[in-house]
Amino acid sequence: MKKLLLSLFPIVCWNYIAIAQPEINSLVVNTAGETLKAYSQLVADVSPGNAGPNQLWDFSHITFRDEDETICTYLQPSQVEGSSSFPSATVVMQDLKNSEYAFNLTSPSEHTILGKVKNNGSIWPYSDPLTLFKAPFTYGSTITDQFYLSKDIGQGILYKEYGDLTSTYDGYGTLKTAWGTHSNIVRIKENRVEISERGDDKKKLTVVNYYYTIPGYVTPLFGVSITTDSSSKGEETFSFYFGYYPSFITGNKNLHIQDVKLSVCPNPASDILFIDFKGLNSSNYLLKITEQTGAAVMEQTVAATPRQDHLINIANLKSGLYFLEVSSEYGKTVKKIIKE
Repeated sequence: MKKLLLSLFPIVCWNYIAIAQPEINSLVVNTAGETLKAYSQLVADVSPGNAGPNQLWDFSHITFRDEDETICTYLQPSQVEGSSSFPSATVVMQDLKNSEYAFNLTSPSEHTILGKVKNNGSIWPYSDPLTLFKAPFTYGSTITDQFYLSKDIGQGILYKEYGDLTSTYDGYGTLKTAWGTHSNIVRIKENRVEISERGDDKKKLTVVNYYYTIPGYVTPLFGVSITTDSSSKGEETFSFYFGYYPSFITGNKNLHIQDVKLSVCPNPASDILFIDFKGLNSSNYLLKITEQTGAAVMEQTVAATPRQDHLINIANLKSGLYFLEVSSEYGKTVKKIIKE
């Protein structure tokens, strides 16, 4: 059962109060050298939440076990034998669970799977490649595509793999998980049909995935999947949640999804603010205080540790409401502060 679940796991190695509709105008794709770890939880029933604007998707009750880990890595095409069959590929996803390499064509406007190479070196190009994503992509819009491959696998047996995919940007809002709360999140609903034929044996997978993602990032933060596996032996349906724990995503482009957590006191304050950094992953931070208009009144770079307070002197500021913005390569957070 676990092996089947992992084989179905949708590794898409493709990253509030009322908010404006987020638009996906370009893609931040995975590149060679990155490693992705994900976790899944098989359940009897899943609830993806509602579609629509300004939603709150609360999955904070979902936890994952370490043994459900699924891992993939990204390589340069030249690192994989058989790359000459995919001259336009820009990156290869190595699926360590299924022992195969997926050759991808990626750009700021497109993510397409060109084909794959099995661990034994056999080459499986799609005669009709599968486009997973295109930008721009706006709320309510849909992407559709088909894919097809056929290969003689010996002894007069022809293997075929084909199907179609429809992705709809069906909602946006705030995502809550056990790892934190993320605003400005886009939800993409993906309907996928995959059919494989090996001689007289035919198998069909019908998959509905819900991806909760930072606009433009092809790796989602969280997902819900319902998969129906149909074959001549019968039909089974599997439902599960999956998540990409932010600290397990390497590569600078994905680090921003990690929350910056800190506390500020006293608040209100008359002269000194004490900033207590907690659970952070960097030692260098940019601190900025802005007025309600957005104009910066103070800016400084600091080195901090989770065990050391940082002091800011705000005695020269006028009384009123301000915003303290703290950012690093890992993320950004904003706190309201009141100067007495």
